[in-house]
Amino acid sequence: MADVTRLTMMMLASCLGILCGLGIDASLQSQGETIDLLATLLRRSEAVRSPVTLLFAKREVGSSRTTFVVRYKLSTTATPVVSCFDDEVYEPLTDTTQQVPGTEAEEGTVWETAVTTEASYRAVVLTLFNPDSGSLFLILKNDVYSNVTQRDIFVPSVSMEPAHEVVYEPGNNARFKVIAQKAARNQRPLRSMLDRIHLDLYDPNTRSLKMQLLYHSDFAKIRRTEESADDTESVIDISTSHQTWSGLILMNGFPFVDAHALVKEAQESRWAVLRPSTQELAFPHGFIGFMQLPNFHDADPSFENITCNYADDKAKCHIRCTVYGNNLTGFPVFKVEPNGSRTQISSELRRYYGNYAMESRAVVHPSARESSTDEYVCVGRTADGQTAVHTTFVRFIRPVEFDRTESSVVLVNDTTALATCVALGDPLPDNITFTLNYKKAWQNRRQASSVHRTPDRLIASKIVPISPDTGALRTVVCVSETQTASAPSYTMDVQRY
Repeated sequence: MADVTRLTMMMLASCLGILCGLGIDASLQSQGETIDLLATLLRRSEAVRSPVTLLFAKREVGSSRTTFVVRYKLSTTATPVVSCFDDEVYEPLTDTTQQVPGTEAEEGTVWETAVTTEASYRAVVLTLFNPDSGSLFLILKNDVYSNVTQRDIFVPSVSMEPAHEVVYEPGNNARFKVIAQKAARNQRPLRSMLDRIHLDLYDPNTRSLKMQLLYHSDFAKIRRTEESADDTESVIDISTSHQTWSGLILMNGFPFVDAHALVKEAQESRWAVLRPSTQELAFPHGFIGFMQLPNFHDADPSFENITCNYADDKAKCHIRCTVYGNNLTGFPVFKVEPNGSRTQISSELRRYYGNYAMESRAVVHPSARESSTDEYVCVGRTADGQTAVHTTFVRFIRPVEFDRTESSVVLVNDTTALATCVALGDPLPDNITFTLNYKKAWQNRRQASSVHRTPDRLIASKIVPISPDTGALRTVVCVSETQTASAPSYTMDVQRY
């Protein structure tokens, strides 16, 4: 097969030399040099091809719902992985993704994703992953309630050489080139391409996975940068000469922003493997684990605590786990019962970076409509039998709020007011204090004169003095105090009998 490929390239070199007259530089005297040049050109062509090409976007407006349809082409025949959210509370939305019939071709496949959302959202955030090479991030405008279709959408590309793997010899630095196309000719250049890159790296000393941000570290250096009107090209060295790092290189292109278009923002991303020549895959043999984020070096990446509101029937409680490793085969989610047994629950599995990462998402529900803490585990598995467990503790509560019908501040006479604060929640707050806003002064964190606790509410009252030194009482603020959650407050205006 190698001989056939070499012969094909020799024939192509000959054709270029004859037909183009100048396709091959005169300084190339041997067929071997010609073939090396063509191989570089072919690799460059492969690197420049976008992983996801946006063909058109469409918005269809209904009376209460809006549907967005996006058609795009993947550079491979892989099935896309789609994430979609609204831009206000970042709640996951449901999408329908299907391949467009009759569009399969050598350069990839064409797909359509449709997302239906409430008309009130300002925008929809959509990420289209090509699991084998990269992704496309979109923000679709929803604050103009009219049907519209946008075509010929320009998305700046980002590419790298080599295209899929950066392989280095142990004891030497790893080197690669990044070409990022600019969104506009007058776009101000970023301080460096390091702003656009981060690494998910296996640390052989701690045997753990860490995210390395390049723009504020000495871990990488730019050997050369060339700026043009259309793109930025940088040659980057990674410090692997003293440490055998391996993992994933993740790159973001320059974002394209147009506040007046349906596609308000578009940004392309790429990924590649970083490994020493002595290692076949992105991670060492047998590794499976979880990412340790910057600024959280003391936190255990295999544990997480989240809080959800059991009293809100519209809100969904989501847990999300991401595992990294070679040849991942599964990542199911289980609920841990009080007796220690595990019950598998329904979850959505997504694969990223050529199956070097898996993400599981699940919607979980409280065992009862009362405060409780439930335990869930995501269990990652590899083809060679290695496992890793991520534990999430979900604390179901009813958030503290003040009953506005029963809370009040009443002016009894010219020298006295009575303030009453009624807090609801499960669990109830530990205490309620008062902030008094006089005309001439503020008094913070004043303790209640009396406190009464019932199973479902905490009632605090305070007799508020008024004097010429303080001036008239304007407002009273009820402040809840708790050690386990945020402390809401409620401001009351003074009423008269």
